Amino acid sequence: MKKILVISALLLGLVFLVKVFLFDSNKGPVVVQGIVQDNYDLEMTIDLINADTGDVAKTFKINEENHWVQKANVPVGNYKIEASIDGLSPRSLTKVKGTLMTKEVVVNPEVKGNVDKTPRFVAMEGSKDYLSDFYGMVDFQRTDGSMLKGEISREKMEQHYQESIAMQGFSQAQVQQSRGHSKTIFSLLVLLILGGGCGYYFFNRKQS
Repeated sequence: MKKILVISALLLGLVFLVKVFLFDSNKGPVVVQGIVQDNYDLEMTIDLINADTGDVAKTFKINEENHWVQKANVPVGNYKIEASIDGLSPRSLTKVKGTLMTKEVVVNPEVKGNVDKTPRFVAMEGSKDYLSDFYGMVDFQRTDGSMLKGEISREKMEQHYQESIAMQGFSQAQVQQSRGHSKTIFSLLVLLILGGGCGYYFFNRKQS
């Protein structure tokens, strides 16, 4: 009887190992997380979508209780996300967006020292102005591989924005100068178009 029990236990262990190696060897870790403006705390639904097939591989719910972050193992491949808030009306003052980047999930992402290359997808919830000013920060990645998450006020996000600029080797003065040049060029183009249009109008009027 004991031999039968031992053999049964060995068989069960073997089945477990086969399952782990066969079914989990083609999976890799992925992290989804949220950036939330202060005083905005609606639960976000994040669909992880296979970029090649368009199928939803997994749906996550991120909220204040799970600190706006969830992790899972999914089949290796290329993925993107879609973020939404259940029951949110189109006219709501609360807005939500997820990163548009496609990222690859691999079996064993590099983890070296403080650097963790596990793919991370980020969604942002807040006011229209907050998303307009800071939506690009969903893709901001620090040198250690971490990305922003949790409740972040406008003031704090502005600090992170300056940090991202510094990492790219630009000073705030250079950024402001670049923005000023862009506005100047745009204004000149508008004036040229208006001037050309007025000239064409008066020329045709004289001809008639």
